[in-house]
Amino acid sequence: MSDQPHDSDARLLLLPTAWMGAIALSLAALQAIWLRLSGWTLVEVSGFAIFFAAVVLAAACAVIRACWLFGGRCKSMPPAEYAIAITPLVCSVILAAALTSSQMSPFVVFLLWFIIAAEESITLLFFVPQILPSDVGRKLTSAREALRSAHAVAPAKPEVRFDPPQPSRSPLQATPPPPADAEDKLWRFDESEVPAPHFVAGNVSQQLTRAREATTEVVYGYLRADFAAGERHQTLHVAFCPPLAGIPEVEICQVEGPEVAVKTTLVEAHGARVELRRSGSLDEEISVVLEINAAADSGDY
Repeated sequence: MSDQPHDSDARLLLLPTAWMGAIALSLAALQAIWLRLSGWTLVEVSGFAIFFAAVVLAAACAVIRACWLFGGRCKSMPPAEYAIAITPLVCSVILAAALTSSQMSPFVVFLLWFIIAAEESITLLFFVPQILPSDVGRKLTSAREALRSAHAVAPAKPEVRFDPPQPSRSPLQATPPPPADAEDKLWRFDESEVPAPHFVAGNVSQQLTRAREATTEVVYGYLRADFAAGERHQTLHVAFCPPLAGIPEVEICQVEGPEVAVKTTLVEAHGARVELRRSGSLDEEISVVLEINAAADSGDY
């Protein structure tokens, strides 16, 4: 008959081992805190010793969690599982801080903390999913399905539209006018989107019309002045041929192009002189159009 215990008996020994390891690790952390508070520091400790201490500490934390997992876990004590998860983490940080001193090289400090961090990350990665309740995933899945079904939208039925029949209209029938405004009873028309044409063509320098109205003779039309680059002044001459019966009254206004200063410097029965002065930058060529209106008594009574 074999003296070795059965497998179930061996597994039962792992739980007390995990508890004793956690308690021993906690006592070691408390001892390190007390030594630090009393002013104790490491003196002339080699890097290999620090490395060996870090490996031992990491192995102790890993063994504690492994004993708890492979020992069957204590189903009747859920808070104990969280203690096994947290205690090695807190104690390893405290002991690593106690081993760290200002006299150590940066590489040794990095190696110490890297070993502790790597061990805690790996062991917690395997330990934490084991202590979660088994129905957590099922609850999350059922909640997700319930939310999805609650927000599910039934496909809308296509709407069938029946347009009323339109009376046929003869092609020869006139198009009805637009509706009248309800307030002022005036017809409303949309403005044309086509821009208005220029007053005169680009190659026309003067376009004048002479007319007689009762006892007044009128000359009206458009004058164009082209400024070259760098040119500031322009002088326009308007001839009244044949001459008017008297000196007319002349009105001039600009209707196209960049704004320029306009001044009538001479008005006679046979013509007029207009001077223009541009302001601002002279780098570009510009063209302006003036509207002139000259009226004089015809002398017929």
